[in-house]
Amino acid sequence: MSHSLSHLARSGVAIALVVLTSACDVLRSMTETTAPAPVQPSPAIRRSAPPSSTPTAPPIIVGNPFERAVSKAASATDRTRSAVTREDWDLIILLWQQAIALLNQVPRSSPNWAVAQKLLPEYQQGLQNARQLAKRGIPSTPIAVNKQAQNDTLLIVGSEPSPKPSAAPQDAASSITTLNQQQTAFFAKQKRFAVNLAELRSNLAADTPTYVYNTTTLQPNQAISTAVAKQDGLVSYTGAVFVIKNEKNQEITVAAICVTQKPSKNPPAVPQLKGKDIQCPTGMDLVKT
Repeated sequence: MSHSLSHLARSGVAIALVVLTSACDVLRSMTETTAPAPVQPSPAIRRSAPPSSTPTAPPIIVGNPFERAVSKAASATDRTRSAVTREDWDLIILLWQQAIALLNQVPRSSPNWAVAQKLLPEYQQGLQNARQLAKRGIPSTPIAVNKQAQNDTLLIVGSEPSPKPSAAPQDAASSITTLNQQQTAFFAKQKRFAVNLAELRSNLAADTPTYVYNTTTLQPNQAISTAVAKQDGLVSYTGAVFVIKNEKNQEITVAAICVTQKPSKNPPAVPQLKGKDIQCPTGMDLVKT
C-alpha cells in the first residue's frame, strides 16, 4: 500500500513538472511573439538634384543707339519731302519717336552723349512739325501714281497743286540737315567723314530742278555739305560738321547750317570753328534748327 502511494506521489510530481514546463514554454513563446521588432533605421532619403536652370538667352545687341537715332532722323527728314498719305505721315512720326527714344538710350559714358543732348530738342521739334504737317498736309482727294512708259518717271495725278518754288529753300535746308546727320552717323561708325554722296550712301538726289547737292571733307575733322541754288531768287546753304574734344578729352561732333543772306547761285563760303562753336562766314546767317 505504501508503495502504491509513493508511486502515485512521484507520478503527481512528474505531471506537475510537465505542466510547469509547458507553461514556461507558452510564456516564453508569448514573450518572443509580442516583443517589438527592432526599429530599423530608415534609409536616407535621397533628394533629387534640382533641375538645372534653363540657360538665359544672351542679351540682344541692338547696336549703337546714337548711330541708329541719327539714321532714323535722316530717314524721317527724307520721307517728309515725299509724304502724301496718312500712312506716310504715321511712319514719319514713328521714325521721329524712335529717334528720340534712341537718343535717350545713349549712355553718359558715350563720347556721343553731349551731341545726343543737343540733337534731342531738334528731334523733338521734328516730331512736332511732322504732327502739324500730318494734320494739314494730307491730300483731300486720292492721288494715283502712274509710271511713264518711256523713262519710268513717276507722275503724281491729283487735284493738289504742284509745290511752289518758294518751298524749295525749306526742302534744301532739310536736305542739308539730313546730310549733316548722315555725316555724323558715318563718323561715329568709321571715325572719319565720307568723301562724297556715294560713300555716304545717301539717297538724296545730287541734282534737282532747284538745287545741286554735295558733301565732302576739307580736312580730317571737318565735313562740308552744300546746296547750291540753280534758279534765280533762291538762297544757298552750307552744312558743317566738326570734330572737337569734350571735357573728358573724347571726340564728339558739332554741326550747324548757314544760309546766304541774299539769293545766290554761287557755292557758299565754308563755316569756321571758333573754339567749340561754328561761325558762319560773312554774308551768311546761322539757320536755327
